[in-house]
Amino acid sequence: MEKNVLEELKSLDIAIMKKIFHMAQNLNIEYRITPIQMTIIKFIMDKNNQICYQKDLCHFTGRGKSTVSSVLTTMEKNGLIIRNVNDDNKLTSLTLTNKGISIFRKMQNNLDDFSNKITDGLSSNDLNVFFEVIYTLKKNINKKGD
Repeated sequence: MEKNVLEELKSLDIAIMKKIFHMAQNLNIEYRITPIQMTIIKFIMDKNNQICYQKDLCHFTGRGKSTVSSVLTTMEKNGLIIRNVNDDNKLTSLTLTNKGISIFRKMQNNLDDFSNKITDGLSSNDLNVFFEVIYTLKKNINKKGD
């Protein structure tokens, strides 16, 4: 049977998502955070008190406006973020709640450990090749004209 890049990437994505759900459950986090939600929380945390806009997340996550908006609506409903719309209703800034920050802190150490676990046995050269392949795949996906 011939190997298929898309099937392997999808399989890896599913395995990672299952592991993240399982980690959240083991940490007794009452809210089962999704990988995209964790990515958004980390993005806001990494901004270090700089204003984070909803539109920035579309570019950062590679997801469309409606998908990001839907995820943020769920996060807001579950008390993880607060959306602040400016006066002319054009820009929406995001703020993490104490609950969102707490979940991030609980999950971060486990995610770092998980990252180390899944890269165990890979040399720094292997990782460099891996990242180059990932960057090339992303670039190819985002080529204009397709």
